[in-house]
Amino acid sequence: PKGLFSLRYWLKESPHDVGEVVYSVIRRPAKETILGACSHSTHTIMRILQRAGVRHYYPLTDGWLRPSALCPGGPNYNWFDDKAAIAEKYGLKTYGILASHLYGREGSWTANWKEKETIRVEPPIIVRKGHLTDYTYVEKNAWRKHAKTVAGHYQPWIKGWILDDEVNNIPPELYLRIARGAKEGIKEAAPDVKMAVSASSLWFEELIGLGGLDTFDAIAGTIG
Repeated sequence: PKGLFSLRYWLKESPHDVGEVVYSVIRRPAKETILGACSHSTHTIMRILQRAGVRHYYPLTDGWLRPSALCPGGPNYNWFDDKAAIAEKYGLKTYGILASHLYGREGSWTANWKEKETIRVEPPIIVRKGHLTDYTYVEKNAWRKHAKTVAGHYQPWIKGWILDDEVNNIPPELYLRIARGAKEGIKEAAPDVKMAVSASSLWFEELIGLGGLDTFDAIAGTIG
C-alpha cells in the first residue's frame, strides 16, 4: 500500500534468521517527470529509468568520473565516452560529478599531482571514516585546468556538473576556492553548462556570506 515490495529469504541450514530486502515500487507515470536518479551506466538501468519517466541521470555510483578512474596518474586521463553517451540514447539528460575532495583519501587522486598544497584543519572535522586533520588541494591553476579539461571533453554528453557531493563537513572558507576554480574551468570550456554544489542551506548561507554567490549556478542534493 505504501509502494514498497518486500522480499524475504533464508538459507537452508543457516544459523541466521530470515533476511528481508525492501524495494520501492514506482508506478509508471502518464508523462515525463522531474525525477532524477543516481545509478549505473548500463542499458538495463537506462531502460528501467526510461520506463519510470526519469529524465535526469547522475552517474556517481559507476565510478567512471571519480578521480581514481578518471586520472589515476595525476593529470593523465582515462576517458569513458561510451558510458557518457549511453543515457542520451534513452532520452535522459546526464549530470556529471566533478570530484575534488571526496575521493582524495584514496591516495591516487592528489598523490600523483605535483601541483598541490595541504592546509591544516583546526579543529579536526568529523567525516565518515574518522577525522579530517588536513585538506590537500590540487593547486588552484591546476584544478581550474582539470575542470576545464574534463568539462570540455564531456561537453557533447554532460550538460551539467555537480561539484562533489554533500560537502557539509567541509568549512565554506576552505571550499570557496575549490568552487570558484571549478566554475571558472567549466565555463571556459563550456559557457552554457551549469554547475551545482551539494550541501545544506545553512552551509550555503555561510558560503554566500564569504562572497561565494558567484561560485555556483544551482543547489544540488541527494535523497536516498
